[in-house]
Amino acid sequence: MKVFSKLTRFSDWGLLAIRLGVGIVFIAHGMLKWSTWGMQPSEQLPASMLTILKFLSIAEPLGGIAMIVGFWTPLTAIGMSILMLAVINMKINMMHMEHRLSQNLSQR
Repeated sequence: MKVFSKLTRFSDWGLLAIRLGVGIVFIAHGMLKWSTWGMQPSEQLPASMLTILKFLSIAEPLGGIAMIVGFWTPLTAIGMSILMLAVINMKINMMHMEHRLSQNLSQR
């Protein structure tokens, strides 16, 4: 246990490394969605999904910057977690829709 007690002096650096890593990932993924601002709704990308992607293109980089800077880190982490759970839910629903569509096409 003495080894772990000596590591507590590095806890601030560890938290900084985690904040930097998570923040950079959110900034990078949010910036990838910036191209959606020039897109028009289509059959593959309905207007509702396009709106969500535009929202994410703003929310993810802002959350990443807040995470890196350490601005209200617990609240930022909670907000980004809720955001990611909603994105996971959207992705699951999309996969189920694609599966149903492929089943309907194969039955014809």
